[in-house]
This record gives sequence, structure tokens and C-alpha cells, in this order.
Amino acid sequence: ENMNKNLEQNVSDNYAQLERCAAGNLLDVFAIRNIAFYMTIYPDSSVVEKLLSGCASQDMMKATLTQVTGLLQVYTELSSLNPEFAALLNPALAVCVERIGNACSLNSNFITISENDTFLSVNQAVEIGITLIRYGTATMDDVLLKSGYAIVNS
Repeated sequence: ENMNKNLEQNVSDNYAQLERCAAGNLLDVFAIRNIAFYMTIYPDSSVVEKLLSGCASQDMMKATLTQVTGLLQVYTELSSLNPEFAALLNPALAVCVERIGNACSLNSNFITISENDTFLSVNQAVEIGITLIRYGTATMDDVLLKSGYAIVNS
């Protein structure tokens, strides 16, 4: 029974986060773990549609790397869970990839990623690389797939 209570609380908390982010088109929603799943089970699809289309219309060049990486992760997950929701993110996808690319540089045969003149941790860089691998696989984009592997292996 305790597990059931915890699960209900978790679902309720994630629903509240969705509603909060939808109200303000907050890109922070993409940093929430497993949020794509909660988007697909949220009882009011119009809230999710508003959130996704609102976020996709924002200037992703001003978004943080965590936000653009999260958006690509959510798109990749939604592609199989709910393709109609995933399609709402289409306007932002190329800019998210460009934003990541602009943050990368080649130094002594290693790819480094920085944001606001600060290098990302190895864990953050690997997460971005894995996201590009998954997104490249989902979209059948060999360049993104290879870029993701190059980041992970740096």
C-alpha cells in the first residue's frame, strides 16, 4: 500500500510540474526525468499540446544545453510513445542540434562542450552525446549518430 501511495504522489507531482510548465511555456519541463511518459498519460492532452507547441516556438539558441538536450530526449521518447506529441516539437529540433553544435569545440583531438565559458562535466557531455546517438538513430541521421559517438568517446 505504501508503494501505491508513493506512485500516486509521484504521478501527482509530475502532473503539477507539467501544469506549471505549460502555464508559462517553461523549458525546465525537459529536465524532468521520464517526463515524456507522464505527458502521454496526462489526462488532458490539450495541456500537453500547449506545452510542447509553446516550448517549441521559443528561441532555442537562448536555452541552456540541459534544456535543448532534454527537448531532444523528450522528442525521441515521444516518437514511439505518441508521434502526434513528438511532431509538435519539430520546429525546435534543428535549432537544438545547432545549439549543441555551437557549444562544441575540438581541442587536441578531444571534443569539449562549454556553456557560458564553463566546460561541462564529463557526465553532462556524455549525456549530450547519448542524446545525439538516440536522436540520430530515431531520425536516421548518420551525422548526428557519429557526432554523438565522437562526444561520448572524447
